[in-house]
Amino acid sequence: MLWLDDYCYLFLSELANHTGNLKADPSISLMLIEPEQQAANAFARQRITLQGAASVIARDEPLFAQVLSEFHRRFGGVMSVIEPLPDFHLFRIRLDSGHFIRGFGQAFRLSGEHLDELTHIRPE
Repeated sequence: MLWLDDYCYLFLSELANHTGNLKADPSISLMLIEPEQQAANAFARQRITLQGAASVIARDEPLFAQVLSEFHRRFGGVMSVIEPLPDFHLFRIRLDSGHFIRGFGQAFRLSGEHLDELTHIRPE
């Protein structure tokens, strides 16, 4: 996973079930969660859930080379092995909404162009 210019990019093999799922239905949800050992309370771990849509970036598009160059910089030599493999596909994830949980009673809806607008979610 790589974040670049307000988008998330995934370079995935067709051998993984989620690759076929994304090709069939571009809806995606990503969850990033605080490690249990770093949390004061395992039930109140900080986490963010993001919803969006995935699209495949074709190998002949200029964006493919630009993003893969960043993958090489970040992940090193393994990219030279997997980049030429034809079963790998580059997915660009457009994020539309999300939720951020800071702890008990601290849930926020993420919105706005850059998902930088937080609205406190309160029980009714």
